[in-house]
Amino acid sequence: MEAFIKIFAAKKFPVKKSWFGLKHENPKVFYKPQWRLPVWLFLSYRIISTCYVISYFIYDMVSGISKDGSRHFIYLSTWENFAFDCYFAVATANLIVSLRKDHLERLKQEQERKKQGLFQRFIKRFKKKPKEVIVEKKDEEDETPLSYKIQWFLFNTTVPMSILVTIIYWTTLYMTPNDPELVNKVKVHAITMLLSFTELFITATPVRFWHFIYPIGFDLLFDFFTVIYWACGGTNSEGKPYIWPFLDYGNEPGTAGGVSLGMILSLLVLQGIMYGFYRLRCWMASKCGMNPDLAGNEKDGLVEGLVESPC
Repeated sequence: MEAFIKIFAAKKFPVKKSWFGLKHENPKVFYKPQWRLPVWLFLSYRIISTCYVISYFIYDMVSGISKDGSRHFIYLSTWENFAFDCYFAVATANLIVSLRKDHLERLKQEQERKKQGLFQRFIKRFKKKPKEVIVEKKDEEDETPLSYKIQWFLFNTTVPMSILVTIIYWTTLYMTPNDPELVNKVKVHAITMLLSFTELFITATPVRFWHFIYPIGFDLLFDFFTVIYWACGGTNSEGKPYIWPFLDYGNEPGTAGGVSLGMILSLLVLQGIMYGFYRLRCWMASKCGMNPDLAGNEKDGLVEGLVESPC
């Protein structure tokens, strides 16, 4: 804590644009588990989870539209679930493509080894190795594929949003313990949060504190939509002039503005908690069995020069 205070006091905490970006030096973190898990097990988790979230989203859309019509699309939970499904679909596709690419690369290397004769390998062993020329990578160079950037963006957006939406629903909106649709609401507002924590714990996806701009941007987009929807005379599924009771811009604009600001601050706090969880996960993995493909240090802008991440 003293180190952070000294840095801020000395005004030596310049914010770098790269901290907010989606570049990473090791693309394997986006399709590898943090732990030493069998490939088939991690792939099975990805496929089963993706099939579940997409199939249930389709069911929820069909039942929701039949009940509420087009108003089913005005709720934040619908927005968040759609983004959540997109994340799992992209992550699973990236995993399958990357595993196939790795497999083909291994086959290619194996074929090259077979082509080498015994004599050639013997000569190569005693042949002097040329001096290695180290070429420094430019900061502008970006080796992170676009598909991984999309996956990382969706991860940064959906994980904190799913947690926030779940907290909001069960603390402010859910009021009927004997609700006949309780099972469906648990699937929508609880399973997604459980899967979010699973993603945080199992996968090697890095978390950067400065990526709070993505979930906050998503929330601001929804806030802008709610204002436009209210101004155009839109109503919720019960015919009332607001989407949620605490977003009643007509009768209680102060409360609505305070809730919107509170959601932004909550996302900032959640991003900090996710970052701390990520650091804990890396530390545990380094002690208990990190995936060897993910060894190395990643410097994060929040702690650059003070603490080096164990992964």
